[in-house]
Amino acid sequence: MILNRLIEQLPIIPCQEATRLASEAMDRKLSLKERWNLWLHLKACDFCTQFVKQVHGLSQLLHQYQPQDEKQLSPAAKDKIKSAIKKIL
Repeated sequence: MILNRLIEQLPIIPCQEATRLASEAMDRKLSLKERWNLWLHLKACDFCTQFVKQVHGLSQLLHQYQPQDEKQLSPAAKDKIKSAIKKIL
């Protein structure tokens, strides 16, 4: 397709930069240039696309199972997190 041919001709950031941006995107809003670079990289790289899906899934799980007392998780919460992580990976 035309989009695929255009993507192949554009300079794409390396995987290390893409994973850094994907991680930072969970904590802050990326600039337009950063979002563009990440989007472009993800269109070309299946490995980083999978990484972003896994990181996003793990982040959602951790937010779901935040303990009342943040010092320690209950055994049941630990088991739920473990089985949910196994499903993602």
